[in-house]
Amino acid sequence: MDKRFSTTKHSRQAGISTLIKALCLCSLMLVQYGCTANPIAPYEAQYSTKIKGIKVKATRKLEHLGNRQYRVSWQAKALWMQLKEWAEFQIIDDGVLMPISYHYRRKGLGSDRPIDIIFDHSNKKIRTRKGDKEAILDLPPRAYDKLTYQVQLQLDLQQNPAAESLEYVVANSHRLKHYRFTRQGSEPMNSAVGPTNALIFQKSGDNGLTTLWVS
Repeated sequence: MDKRFSTTKHSRQAGISTLIKALCLCSLMLVQYGCTANPIAPYEAQYSTKIKGIKVKATRKLEHLGNRQYRVSWQAKALWMQLKEWAEFQIIDDGVLMPISYHYRRKGLGSDRPIDIIFDHSNKKIRTRKGDKEAILDLPPRAYDKLTYQVQLQLDLQQNPAAESLEYVVANSHRLKHYRFTRQGSEPMNSAVGPTNALIFQKSGDNGLTTLWVS
């Protein structure tokens, strides 16, 4: 067994947390195949993998709540640990969404500090809470959270498949971050619906390099 998962409870939790984050990235990459001619069609995608001998299961879902309002959610489980996040948003224009709220919960991954983010569009503020810490941020135009920006990215590429770069302002628990994805080319890929040509985008940031294969 890998030493990272056999020494202490702390190291095992850190390792599983990394696995869950990696599967979350795979979810963003693969869910693109579920997009259809309807730019905001509801879907549910389930994932199962085994990394370092540890089985990880995950579900990603997009639900229509009525009145142009939607919920996107993501949850993953590995051993005794669980991660769940969800966000609600509205479609305010063709291909443009407006975030309403974002929520994050986890169990079995060290101290659990739930995250809640509320988008107060009438006062142009973002109200955040992580555990017992709160913050109020200015709300710039077209700002998103960690889930709704992914939905907007899908819609933007459907409207402009030739885009060379994609940029988003994303709110986390205490500040706004700037995400910039740049096109790196394309490559053929196999999928459950047959061969496809995937666009490759990359983003560099505090946690290293993020690569997306988007079809």
